[in-house]
Amino acid sequence: MVHIINYFDASFVYDQELLNKRNEFPQTSASVGLITKNEKDFIELSFVLDNKGNKKEGLVIPKRTIKNFQEKYPITKIGDFVDKKISIDWIDVNKFYDGFDSEPTKMYTEGTLKKFNENYLIVEKPETINIIEMKNHPIKKPELYFIPLSLIMNIKDYE
Repeated sequence: MVHIINYFDASFVYDQELLNKRNEFPQTSASVGLITKNEKDFIELSFVLDNKGNKKEGLVIPKRTIKNFQEKYPITKIGDFVDKKISIDWIDVNKFYDGFDSEPTKMYTEGTLKKFNENYLIVEKPETINIIEMKNHPIKKPELYFIPLSLIMNIKDYE
């Protein structure tokens, strides 16, 4: 059975002007595919299968960010961090290739919290590291990172 999954995903921009023109937070993402794994904390959504029906390509999506299951970091705690340097521990949607089993990616971001709404934080001049691979994500540093509250595990004052 094919499913349409609506979820909140992290995104970034390289140009502040783009954000000023958009002046909005990201909306939900949507993907279509077969659920090939349903774990306690995440689902695996496969959208490319080989001719034998084996998964080839897809996403690992934390259940806490799927619109129907959504759990969020408490918004009441976030207002204290606006315009401050913060560090964020979070998990990210993970894309897989060639049937490789995976889990959501553990991430760490440092930067200045510019603003937030009920679904996202905007972090300015972020430094983000994929904890598993121990490398920057993305490799070229963006101007802004949009991180869904539903993917955040912890926020700390970095100053």
